[in-house]
Amino acid sequence: FKWFSGYQVRIRGGKEVKPNTLPWIAAIFSEDASGTIHFCSAVQISRRHILTAAHCVVNTNKLQPTECKSHRPFNTKQRILPNLTYELRNKLDVYVTSTHTGRLHFGNRSDLVKMEIEGLPHVHEGFGLCTENDLALIELKSSVPREVGSPICMRENEELADMLTSAGYGKD
Repeated sequence: FKWFSGYQVRIRGGKEVKPNTLPWIAAIFSEDASGTIHFCSAVQISRRHILTAAHCVVNTNKLQPTECKSHRPFNTKQRILPNLTYELRNKLDVYVTSTHTGRLHFGNRSDLVKMEIEGLPHVHEGFGLCTENDLALIELKSSVPREVGSPICMRENEELADMLTSAGYGKD
């Protein structure tokens, strides 16, 4: 994230998982206007829909940031562009797999299944470069095969869980 000064790519307390444990995790590789490859995790929410962060599909290096006015007590010099206009990244690839357990490498994606994207990603209309509304929905041309992945299981009632698990690919 170029708009955060001093940002470091890290995983805290991360561990590899057993095959087929988290079949809803997806990987997104994208390329910005300068040719830099970016990588994000995502979640399969239906057989044809992938949810990810908006900053994973927006070409953020072309934005001119200004200081974020945060109402949070941990205000950390995040950036936002008022009246945000943006362009999508040049290239966007979505990969799924339920058996990959190790680190993803930018060059070797042989154990991942590439899914074709239908149209353009839908970026939340309130997206800004602070923390709010950083959501994008990607529609796939076809359903993810059952042997490759499945949508995340969502709770039917609205009671919040006491314990949550965060999962995704990353670098340490």
